Amino acid sequence: MNARTAAFTPFPAWQWSIPARLNIGVACTDAHLGTAAAERVAMIVEDDSLGTSAITYRELAARTDRFAQLLRDLGIAAGERVLIRLPNSIDYPTAFLGAMKRGAVSVPTSTLLTAEEVEYLAHDSGARVIVIDKAAWSTMGPKLAGKESLNYALLSGAGEVTQFPG
Repeated sequence: MNARTAAFTPFPAWQWSIPARLNIGVACTDAHLGTAAAERVAMIVEDDSLGTSAITYRELAARTDRFAQLLRDLGIAAGERVLIRLPNSIDYPTAFLGAMKRGAVSVPTSTLLTAEEVEYLAHDSGARVIVIDKAAWSTMGPKLAGKESLNYALLSGAGEVTQFPG
């Protein structure tokens, strides 16, 4: 034992304290509601097209509540998959955490993936929903629309909405 290790006090034994039911989407977004921290910045996102965006805990909780309710209204049940293919924007954590608030499973993906790769992930995960920006949908939509498991494409961002059969 040397002088550096002799002075080290070991950490106490770790105890996990996890409630019987935990919704990580709620835990991440609603913990500060009703406190002074609700108006503090929860997240800052560098968006390639919009620049820097910030959102408070209160705003994030409200956005994720609305997204979770949208999934409920579409009939997306707890445990079903929501594939997220969005660029850096406030919409990404909204969809990611909002899906978890609903009890769905968020399936995050990269904007670097091709339509074929996104199609594979959608099929492999069994995603019923894809959340995608309008620009990407305009190029990927023909490949993804009408696939057996994908029932809904939720489009984000500026631009025109392109209809595809299916």
